[in-house]
Order: sequence, then structure tokens, then C-alpha cells
Amino acid sequence: MKKTLFIILLALGGMLHSQENCFNYEVAMKQKEAIGLDRPDSMFASERIFLAGMKGCAFPGDDLLTPEGDKFNISQLKGELVFVNFWFTGCRPCLEESPEIVKLSAKYAGKKVKFLDITFDQKKTLLDFLAEHKMPGLIQTYQDEEILQKKFCSVFGYPMCMLLDKDGKVIEAWSGGFPPDEFYKKVKKLIDNNL
Repeated sequence: MKKTLFIILLALGGMLHSQENCFNYEVAMKQKEAIGLDRPDSMFASERIFLAGMKGCAFPGDDLLTPEGDKFNISQLKGELVFVNFWFTGCRPCLEESPEIVKLSAKYAGKKVKFLDITFDQKKTLLDFLAEHKMPGLIQTYQDEEILQKKFCSVFGYPMCMLLDKDGKVIEAWSGGFPPDEFYKKVKKLIDNNL
């Protein structure tokens, strides 16, 4: 059984190495179905392989929305290292990592690093949250959950994070929360190694 699962994972992982399969919702869903999500170990294996397969992929160029009502596109950050955080206000691990992201943003202020938050929360929910929880230095954006799933492939759980190079390509991607100090060290090391 383990050998069969490994072969399936290997084959599906190979599908992800072509650019047309990057951030591809159908590929992600086929991978989840082929492995079977009835077992937790299968789900996590699928997630790890899919996210690892995003390395080198160009981040989607679809528009996001800002709380101020403007459109935002990743192309606006070309030439910058970008830490991307997919989150939502009801996600406890997301909220535990948020203060660390704010600290990292302050640490790298003035450097060629930007911090982009993307949520599926409605505009009012996001504005209410931001009024109560100050998150300076972060670019806040939102989009419909279905669009995030289909265009940005946010199908493996929250928080989902990635670091993009100066051309907007994924250096590393992961999902699931980390203890705050471990999260800070992981992201700091990634940024320092790629600045």
C-alpha cells in the first residue's frame, strides 16, 4: 500500500513541474482525489507534494481587491521579494502568526521586501478586523473564496504562505500554522537567504 501511494504521489508531483500546472485548481483536485482524503496522512502528503511543486511557478496575475476599494496586482511588486500570507479572520493559527508577520515587516522596512496578506473575508469583515487589530506594513487584500481557490489554488488549508522572488516566482510554499517563534525564524531565514 505504501509503495502504491508513493508511486501515485511521484506521478502527480511530476505533473506539477510544468508551468501550465502551476496554481492549477483541477490538478490540485485530481491529486487530492487520486490520493484520497479519507486518511489524514494522505491529505498531508498531497499538500506537501503540491506545494513543493509550486517552486519556480509564477504567482497568478489575477487582480485582488484592497479594503480601500482599489485593485491590486502582484505585478505592482516586481523587483521586490514578496512574502504572501493566505489567511482569514476566523483562523486561529493565522491570527497567531499575524503579529510575527508584522514584526518581520518592521524588521525589513526600507528593504526590497514586501508582505502581502490575502483573505477571502468580506470587505466589511476585513475592515472591522483591521480597525481592531493594527497590522502596519502589510499590504491587505481580499477576494472571493471561490476565486482564491480556483485562481490562486488556496485549497490545502490556512494559513498558506509562500515567498516569491523578485520576478514573482515561488521560492517556497507551505500551509498550516507554526508556533510563533518557529514561524518567525523560518520566514526570516528564507528572506535573508534570498535578499
